[in-house]
Amino acid sequence: MDFARFENSPVGRLVPTEVYEGQRRIAYRAFLPNPLQRQVTLSSAAWTAAVRAATALARLDGAARRFPNPHLLVRPALVEEAVSTSALEGTHASMNDVFQAALFDLPDHSASTIEVRNYVRAAERGWAMVREMPLALRVLRETHRELMQGARGDHAEAGRFRRRQNWIGPRPGSSIGDSFFVPPPGDEVERLMDDWERWVNEEQAELPPVVRAALAHYQFETIHPFIDGNGRVGRLAVVLGLIVQGELETPLLNISPFLEENCKEYVEHLRSLSATGNFDPWIEFFCSGIETQSRRALAKAERLEKAREDIVASLHQQHVRGVALRIAQDLIGLPYVTPTSASQLYEVSWEAANNAIGRLVELGVLEEVTGRSYGRVFASERILALLQEPVVSV
Repeated sequence: MDFARFENSPVGRLVPTEVYEGQRRIAYRAFLPNPLQRQVTLSSAAWTAAVRAATALARLDGAARRFPNPHLLVRPALVEEAVSTSALEGTHASMNDVFQAALFDLPDHSASTIEVRNYVRAAERGWAMVREMPLALRVLRETHRELMQGARGDHAEAGRFRRRQNWIGPRPGSSIGDSFFVPPPGDEVERLMDDWERWVNEEQAELPPVVRAALAHYQFETIHPFIDGNGRVGRLAVVLGLIVQGELETPLLNISPFLEENCKEYVEHLRSLSATGNFDPWIEFFCSGIETQSRRALAKAERLEKAREDIVASLHQQHVRGVALRIAQDLIGLPYVTPTSASQLYEVSWEAANNAIGRLVELGVLEEVTGRSYGRVFASERILALLQEPVVSV
């Protein structure tokens, strides 16, 4: 860690810490952030970025309310977020694999896919909780516990704030001496997170919600309250906070694809803010991400809704009714289906579900994708192609 860079920070200070590497005790220094400010003076450029982000976010949420079944669009947005937020942490899985893992409890998923699937479940858990309570520390702990369920490595501290020192290095297992950044010592974490919880739930009319989200995310990542999974929980907390503040009714926003594309800049902005105390570049960058991803999410949602309308209209022309039509209507949120899953979801017999899927295969709406004679999975290739099609600019 470059101590000189953080020596004169106006938003925190270097404090003593220590770690053990094997039997060797190492004395080091960690960065202890100040409490978040209640008022922040921003440049006109930062304010402009915040206004643009808030406008794009409001347009996305308003459009979602007008879609016939906006909840169907949440799952693809969430899966895309899960894939990107995990990739930022070095865990890679395909969107197709994660969709299947999230929908079906099949035994042959890779460890990486299971970890990304865990994020989907953690996010769903978090969304349910913040509908009933503020963005409390309990929400963060519960989502972290879900995230780490069955994941690789030693996660005895899943769902618990750390009591020992961690650090951010060039690769997993790096020595603290090679670290890029050392968060505060473990005995400071509970106090810092209590302050964080109070701040994010205070009434602060002078700070727009997107600016509050940016500041809260910076502080969370600087504290790094868990031994592992901080990036994923911290980025999830952005959306949870916007839900609590009433900025998102339907959580179609996924911020991680933008951060994955601009990973080096993302990390550098966080460190630079700790070093300089200049909020403007970070606010501009973060708000640019909210604006970009809001526009992309809206464009993708409109494409998916148009595809759904086309498929349903085609089936009406073929006089398709009943379970087959219901499966087709839900494909934008459930692009994979099995006779068992359809039977359970639509409360019909396995035979009726299997016949409905067979009809959709005949009409080219679904394709069998496993090549097996048992445990077969069917998918809408048209919807999957749209889900994976990048929306670069809008």
